[in-house]
Amino acid sequence: MGIKVDFSSTNDKTGFDPLEPGYYTGRIKEISQEVGKNSGKPYLKFTLALDPDADRSVQKGRMAWTNFSLQPNALWRLKKLLVDLGEDKSALEGEFEFDPNTLLGTEVVIQLDSPDAGYSNNKVTNVFGSDYEIPAEGTSSF
Repeated sequence: MGIKVDFSSTNDKTGFDPLEPGYYTGRIKEISQEVGKNSGKPYLKFTLALDPDADRSVQKGRMAWTNFSLQPNALWRLKKLLVDLGEDKSALEGEFEFDPNTLLGTEVVIQLDSPDAGYSNNKVTNVFGSDYEIPAEGTSSF
């Protein structure tokens, strides 16, 4: 027996609408070590939970994702984040071992850009420690 479904009042929305580009507060919800499908190279996948903010249409449950490559030429980005989150910069000279789970729940500032063409999720441009001073509107953090 088939299942009868009425799609007449359904839109094609696939999830949340993109947020305005800018800075948002949140927390590190999950970190997993993954391997690139095409490159075969390892990276850390960060799931970031954005803090609800009614003034900016950020609903509870809103997430953003970003990756941190573990390749030598890209480790500067992970190093910068670890220092922003309070790690001693001198401890990051040479080999360093850490448990990503220790970062779970850490407060962060998340810089979002418009979604890439063909996607509905905002692109995470940067992740900063919670003490990051958000630039005044109309200025750049670069």
